[in-house]
This record gives sequence, C-alpha cells and structure tokens, in this order.
Amino acid sequence: IPTQNGTRRVPLMPWEMQMGWDLATGKTGDRIIVLKSREIASSTFWMQYACKFVLANPGANVVVAADKEGNASNLISYARTIFNSLPVDCRPAIKKDNETTISFPKLGNQIKALPGTVSAGRSERGKLLICTEMAFVEKPEEYFQSVSGALVEGSMIVIESTANTQADLFHDMWYDLENGYHKRFFGVWENPSHTP
Repeated sequence: IPTQNGTRRVPLMPWEMQMGWDLATGKTGDRIIVLKSREIASSTFWMQYACKFVLANPGANVVVAADKEGNASNLISYARTIFNSLPVDCRPAIKKDNETTISFPKLGNQIKALPGTVSAGRSERGKLLICTEMAFVEKPEEYFQSVSGALVEGSMIVIESTANTQADLFHDMWYDLENGYHKRFFGVWENPSHTP
C-alpha cells in the first residue's frame, strides 16, 4: 500500500489489533461503528475488507461513502493497489477502473466510492456499506439516509470516524446504546509505531 505521504509502497501487514477486527465482522446484517484516532490505518483495513468481501461474495456490491471526493478517490486507489498486489491467478478481471469505481465483470460486482453529499448513493445498490469519517460530513443525517438507502436486505454497515464534535450524527450513534451497532474504539497506541 502507499505510505501516508505517498513516497513509497510497503506491504500490507495487519497489526495485531487489526487481526481481531476481521474475526469479529462479516456476519450478514452486522452493524459496526468504530471510533478511532488518526494513524491507525482503519480506512486501509476496511478497504482491504471490502476487497475480500468482493472476492467472497459474487454479485454483491460494496458502497464506500467518504467524507469528501478526494478521500473517496484515495480509498479506490487503496483497493486498486490491493487487487494489483494479489497473485495473478487470484486477481479478478477488472472492467471499469477509475477514480470512483472498480468493477469485476466475472464476479458481477463492484466497489464504488462516493463523496459525502446528500445525494450520494441514490442510484446505487450494495451489500456492504463503509462510511468513513462520517463525523466530518456537512449534512450527516441527509447523507446517511441517502447512502444507507443503497443497501439491500441483510447488508452489513461499517461506520468509522475520528471524533469531531458532540453535536453530530456520528457522536449520537456512538452513544446510542440501543441502535444495534457493535461499538469499537481504537486509539493511537494501537499503532505499533506509537508507544504509550
């Protein structure tokens, strides 16, 4: 994957705490909300998960909803790098590959990244929704209603963000004890290069 400053590429090697994320996710209908610090590679991890999901679920689309267009493009770039790093015999054929979409005709699915706008997701359909940096979306209620409307029955939702204010939808969803979301917190100390 590209390093944070984009000057070089390094192997995608999950950290110890990330290994547990995959074991606790992936059930039909799962709802997960992750409060995270910066620099723990959460978005990279969830894009790796999206790639795995596409390979394991032919016909099931992934919708990635980022806080802004540039971040949506970056997330598709992560997915592209992950797919291009697979051994050739495991790599699916790619039909469409641009800044917002990678599609796989033989699998009948795609990964589509959308910016955090109120109309994002209106004409999409997906089995996995990943909302990244939701606390930084300008109109979060309208945005979430739009992107979650893209989901089909039994879909999985992952919402991950760093904190922003105590007056936003992400904050409210994090503190709502009855909304059905599995909640996880990951601090900067989870990054092996940081020590407490």
